[in-house]
Amino acid sequence: MTYLLPCSCGRDIRVEPRQAGETVRCECGETCAVPTMREVQGLRPAPVSSTTPVGTETIWGNPQRFLVAGLAVFLLAALAAIILYVQFPTHFAGLPSPEAVRQHVKSMPTQETMQYFHRWILPGIEIREPPVFQNRRNMVYLGMATLAGLAAVGLILAGVGVARIVRRR
Repeated sequence: MTYLLPCSCGRDIRVEPRQAGETVRCECGETCAVPTMREVQGLRPAPVSSTTPVGTETIWGNPQRFLVAGLAVFLLAALAAIILYVQFPTHFAGLPSPEAVRQHVKSMPTQETMQYFHRWILPGIEIREPPVFQNRRNMVYLGMATLAGLAAVGLILAGVGVARIVRRR
């Protein structure tokens, strides 16, 4: 809403409540102080002219803020997930190759070979990772899950923004 602030020259200056406390310049060159917001609303309303569109909306509102904030959160979470994934240890990180294990077993005395068999082969074919790698892998999984949740929040915020923009139109 626009209001008319009277100048000492007799002309009216168009002001909006958001300009409360500022100074504006009249066409005559004189500066006039815009009163408080409550006093501005007590001024005469400006007539609607063809140059002032009726029902103009701000270009940047809460829906746009939700959309941009949601996309920013999503993109930051995706970037962090990519960085974490690149640093993710491969499944057999730190484990010797099968050929190196064969050579090691061949070099063992018979008693150690039997112990190796009972400890590693007899329980199953699964290859166990050292605890250091298991802990690191668990931390990476936790980080990835957290980033996935953060990305979901970002998508929800963006969806709310899009829904509000579409509802306005």
